[in-house]
Amino acid sequence: MTERKLKYRLGIFLVASHFALVLLCLTLYAEAAFRVDELTTLLAIIIPMVSGYSASVVTFFVSDRHNFVDETKQVTPTFASLSFAIPLVLVALIGVSILAKAYNMVFANFEDFKRILLLTESLFAVYAGIFVHSLFPKIGTTSTSSVHTDRAPREDDVM
Repeated sequence: MTERKLKYRLGIFLVASHFALVLLCLTLYAEAAFRVDELTTLLAIIIPMVSGYSASVVTFFVSDRHNFVDETKQVTPTFASLSFAIPLVLVALIGVSILAKAYNMVFANFEDFKRILLLTESLFAVYAGIFVHSLFPKIGTTSTSSVHTDRAPREDDVM
């Protein structure tokens, strides 16, 4: 898989999965599984994480809108797999935690649930720092690491 394909697939997956978590929270609130104060706490934890990497993902999509030829390097299968596996596990853990709390299946109180959710979102932030920001440049910067060249690296190239 090329780096560009990975960026598109991973970007859509990350944004869609976290928006699905927001919709899950809103749906459970509509079903009276959460009080309004619990919902606002949930959203206050989930939404900042979404906005953090969504901005980088959308910026990439916008900046790549005229590029129809994929000249990016291939990524290793391990990198591509880890790029999806880690967020899949974390999003699933967050979703299951939300459902477990909504139906009072696991957590003794909302504070225990909130601690687990914050811990999981913190793990997601570590993942984002390693994988997401290696693929999607921060807003206001450009990444040239994914541009393919046919020449071999020279000794004077900066690594």
